[in-house]
Amino acid sequence: MSDDPALGDLEKQIETLKKEQKGLLKLVSHDVKSPFNKLFALSNLLQLTADNLTDEQKDYLIRMDWVIKEGLTVVRNLLDLRAIESGEIELYNEELNLCSIIKETVNGYQKQIGVKKLTFGNFDCKVTIQSDKRLLERVVDHLVCNAIKFSPLQSQINLSVTTPGASILFAVSSESGPVPEEEIKGLFKKHTTLSTRPTHGENALGNGLFIAQEYARRLGGDIEFKQEDKKVEFVLTLPKQA
Repeated sequence: MSDDPALGDLEKQIETLKKEQKGLLKLVSHDVKSPFNKLFALSNLLQLTADNLTDEQKDYLIRMDWVIKEGLTVVRNLLDLRAIESGEIELYNEELNLCSIIKETVNGYQKQIGVKKLTFGNFDCKVTIQSDKRLLERVVDHLVCNAIKFSPLQSQINLSVTTPGASILFAVSSESGPVPEEEIKGLFKKHTTLSTRPTHGENALGNGLFIAQEYARRLGGDIEFKQEDKKVEFVLTLPKQA
């Protein structure tokens, strides 16, 4: 705090504005997330009773579902960014089945996978980890979603989990590249916009990999990017024990 009274008052005003901004963002994010969740539930109900709809109408329903999920992603990313920037992240470590989390994440994107006619390589593992469930789910979701979003139609995505030493490696590889060399250094930075675009009209929000990397590091790990021609791979490394 400055010894200058006028400057001190200004600093207090700035701190008050920062607190108000955080509170407003949290309130708006939660208020917006609620109607999106309701729309998502209604969309799923409509799809359960879609027998009398035409193929075109069914396609519109799937696209609506996709847009709703993107809206929810925007809200979740705002909440994640607020938590990262404020440092308000508390870890609650527990024993988790990493492979179940990965499979459940992929299942949540079945409609998008079906529309793009993507295939997944064989994936079967039994690996447990001591980690924070919410953060781990968010990291896995960002990596899987990124691969689905940027993969060409009718291509394949491969997932693998290995356990070298005291670490666990989760790798997601796809034909999502190539990423220009000059853009690679910005992959994990905030508000990054790449020249590589999603392959089916999806939104590229620009903060997913930044959030994933920040959360991975809070969990004691890191995410590495590799590419060879069109093949790209993101490798999440985490400690087996928190």
